Amino acid sequence: QDRIRRCREPQNLDTNDDIFSDMLEDGYEEDEPLQQLEELMSNLIVNPGDFDDLLDAFINTMTPFYEDYNFIRYIAESIFEKVLNEPNFRYSAVRLCVVIQADCALFRSTLCSLCEKKLKENHDYNFTLLLAELYVQLNYNIIYCNLLIHSLSGILSNGDGNNVKAACQVLKLTGAALEGSHKSDIDDIFRKLISLKEKQALSIKNLIDSVIKLRESNWGQTENNINLINSSNQDNQVIHDGPILYGPDGQELTEEEHEFLNDNCSSQSDIYSDEMCGDDCWDPEMTEEMRACYSEFIKLNN
Repeated sequence: QDRIRRCREPQNLDTNDDIFSDMLEDGYEEDEPLQQLEELMSNLIVNPGDFDDLLDAFINTMTPFYEDYNFIRYIAESIFEKVLNEPNFRYSAVRLCVVIQADCALFRSTLCSLCEKKLKENHDYNFTLLLAELYVQLNYNIIYCNLLIHSLSGILSNGDGNNVKAACQVLKLTGAALEGSHKSDIDDIFRKLISLKEKQALSIKNLIDSVIKLRESNWGQTENNINLINSSNQDNQVIHDGPILYGPDGQELTEEEHEFLNDNCSSQSDIYSDEMCGDDCWDPEMTEEMRACYSEFIKLNN
């Protein structure tokens, strides 16, 4: 967009774009962070792995301007437009937005306003993918959830192959979370997907089928996985001095289950003594030395 040059040359400014005029009236103090932003975005497109190395210097330069509305709006628009034109910048751009808005409420509200404005203008699959990334990296924020639902419906109203492909990618990334809060909307989106399937290329048809199967399998989440996640978030966890034991369902044994096993099953190891176990009880791959060691282990436990 060559915006830095436009800021330096007032005669090239659009008279309807007040942001650049206001920045010029304030002087050129913002010139350094604007240059750093352009360099940062260009570097991250090519080398996204350098994010952590490049971030600190940029944030330190930018922090003094967090209360400057025109400057923050400019920064948000620059990142927003760059990511729509450079899909490879999407993930790094959202990481950058997350870092900035953590300390700058003005940036958070500005970015949200830009997304709402874009959604009203037109439906673009790159924008839908951006919303999906924002939704995930911002911990499933309800505002971006609603924007993403509307954007998904919008791109599917077209039926173009790229739009359908993007919708499938978004559903794979966010489907489980979206269905938890907007099940009826997800039902409508899947009905649209299925109705568009026959008009798509074979690769897109296969992609639609894979998303449908993923949803039928509860988005790849098993009941055990859900229970384990929930149990890991509990404030009151049992602290063990010894080893942690798990039951056949994959969950850690509770304190009550530990007590039950100790009271009722502690003597069960007696049945594995040499006297009670013939040759058929041993694993055929166990050597005589291994059997002797195991027998000694049982005796020590007894």
